[in-house]
Amino acid sequence: GGKEPLSFYLGGIWFRLNNEHLYIEVNDEQMKVGGTGNFLGGGAFYGNKWHQLSFVYDGKNLSVYLDGVQKNYEKINFSGDLKLNLNYDNSWLKSGNTGATLFDDLRIYNRAMDNNEVVTLYKSGLPLEPGELIWKVDVGWHVTSTPVISQDGKRVFVGSWDERLYAFNSKTGEKLWDAKSEKISESPAVYGNAVVYAGSWEGLYAYDQSNGDQMWKVSFGERSPRPSVGVDGTVFVCAGKAVYALDPESGGEIWKYSAEGRAYGSPSIDSNGNLYVATEEENKVYFINGETGEVIWRYDLSGKAARSPAIDADGNIWIGSRDNKLHKINGINGTKIFSVDCPVGNNPIIGLDGQVYVAQGRVMSAVNPTNGDIVWQYTVKENQSLSGSRSISADNTVYFGTTGGDASS
Repeated sequence: GGKEPLSFYLGGIWFRLNNEHLYIEVNDEQMKVGGTGNFLGGGAFYGNKWHQLSFVYDGKNLSVYLDGVQKNYEKINFSGDLKLNLNYDNSWLKSGNTGATLFDDLRIYNRAMDNNEVVTLYKSGLPLEPGELIWKVDVGWHVTSTPVISQDGKRVFVGSWDERLYAFNSKTGEKLWDAKSEKISESPAVYGNAVVYAGSWEGLYAYDQSNGDQMWKVSFGERSPRPSVGVDGTVFVCAGKAVYALDPESGGEIWKYSAEGRAYGSPSIDSNGNLYVATEEENKVYFINGETGEVIWRYDLSGKAARSPAIDADGNIWIGSRDNKLHKINGINGTKIFSVDCPVGNNPIIGLDGQVYVAQGRVMSAVNPTNGDIVWQYTVKENQSLSGSRSISADNTVYFGTTGGDASS
């Protein structure tokens, strides 16, 4: 009705004409798409191409958009209810009576959209070219953490040095909420579609994914790296020389294990809910019972740990040490399987075929998981170095960034 602002987004009437006309009647005033002598355009709308119509009614005036562009059309004034009808070639639109004209995705919003929203909605329905930027948003300062996606794929979470955690619509980039924190330099972690956890320079935060409300905060007096979340929701985090298991509802401590050296990186969790944690100064890997915090075994590295361990499909552990060695460890009993001489400065990543990839400085190496042989090595340019995390696709393509400004695969 005419009492509340109402936005008709017929992006939906994404429509496709084939030598026919689309008629839109608004309170008995007719507009036509296709043919000649009409404000929405002529025969250019033929040829089986999709177009979009949007109507924005602000409670008094109606504005019309075609393919995200507002048309130069005298606004229609209303004093009563708004009535909208669609037909093609003067045959009213109904099931089984659409000829060669196709319609899709009719949406009705309960508010008036602004111009930017109309354009964004139009663009979101267009096919994208490979490598095309879908959306970009600016935040208050540096973003050095990797964005994470909610389990349902609808939200993207990222922390910034402006002391805020942001949630964005994954399709449009629309900001859903932002929440106060300290500087976030590590990636957040999510649990289902309910909670997002963010480690900061002051502690660990838990937020409601739907609205950004802070559920709890735990301060360790130390910078908190990215937490890990168990299958039952238990939150595991390393801070200083300790490993913590926290209750997901309250942040309360379930158990704490104090190591001799600084616990490094994020805990790695196996299929049974147990943890693998590396420490920096004492050069060890710990295998810890996830329920009790009891240490099951320790493994001595040949140098300082290079971030977190990785777990392969057979339950074996892969971790690098800063003396340029990659270690393969039996995950059950903590015995050494073999070690490989190669540059390692970050977490190993493992492909679907089991091949292991590590990097340090300018060199990336692929390692045979059976015998430790170097399969290949790739060296970036002299003015570059490998930085950040690497990702691997299902076809074993490795994606990485460099300090020289390149992202490569």
